[in-house]
Amino acid sequence: MGRKKAIVAMRKEKSALDLDKDWDCISTTSSGTTWTTCAEEFDRKDDASDNFQNNLDQLFEQRYSTREKALSKILQFLRTDVHTDECAENSSTIVSRCLNGLKRGGAAEASLCAQVLGLHFISMPQPDEELLQEVQPDLQRAVTGTGEVRVAAIETLAMGCFVAGGDDDVTIEIMQRLRSQWERGDAKGRATALRSWSLLFTSLSALPEGSVVEDLLAQLARLLHDVREVEVRG
Repeated sequence: MGRKKAIVAMRKEKSALDLDKDWDCISTTSSGTTWTTCAEEFDRKDDASDNFQNNLDQLFEQRYSTREKALSKILQFLRTDVHTDECAENSSTIVSRCLNGLKRGGAAEASLCAQVLGLHFISMPQPDEELLQEVQPDLQRAVTGTGEVRVAAIETLAMGCFVAGGDDDVTIEIMQRLRSQWERGDAKGRATALRSWSLLFTSLSALPEGSVVEDLLAQLARLLHDVREVEVRG
């Protein structure tokens, strides 16, 4: 599971770099020439965090358009930087509201909820296997759906397993779920299932026996050529 450890290490390094940048900003203010710039930077971060909290609050609104708008802003917030503190402090709200939207929302809301959950996984300070166990049933149900919801659920289920899966048994179980989608539904969904299964295959600590691997690779090769949306890389 070396790649999972690498993700955690990269995020720790990014957090350390952010702290160094903040300290450099503070240490240079004695001359009085950079104080305004530093203050603006801290204000910008505070404003972004406040907006994040406000958007989380809007996930409780009854109007679906309000929730979708808030989810889009949360998605943008999580994509722009590493927000480990915000995700750790608000994990319960993020997960509960996203699962609620995934189960009860329309297609657009459910797709956004799945995407937010995926970024939440990789934003947490440490891999959280309990989080994976909590969201896995609903994501697996969404994987059997259609359209963008299905695609987002497949990607998030794979990413959550890649980051937080505790052992090969969990990974193999999810890989089997993804494999069942290889020849089902539209081309985009099949391509996503193929890529996601391949990602998890690289995380296994021990490969299946040779004949099983050969059969799987032969099937993959055929499907990769059948699905035009998948770019075959040499």
